[in-house]
Amino acid sequence: MSVTVPRDYRVKPGTWGESKVRVQIMLTPTALSKVDELADELHLTRAELLERVIRGGGLEAAEHYKEAEPA
Repeated sequence: MSVTVPRDYRVKPGTWGESKVRVQIMLTPTALSKVDELADELHLTRAELLERVIRGGGLEAAEHYKEAEPA
């Protein structure tokens, strides 16, 4: 179940005091599934979840993430 946001709300400055900009990113099906699961769990849109992860220090954590080596 995805959270839907009225279209006019997306273009107005919101919580962060800025208007959001449409972007396109590519994720693996696994990553997208995790984003969707967490967004649904927290009752957020994908965009708001990613905004919070980025602003909350998620990028710094990603710098230290080490990929698992292929088996």
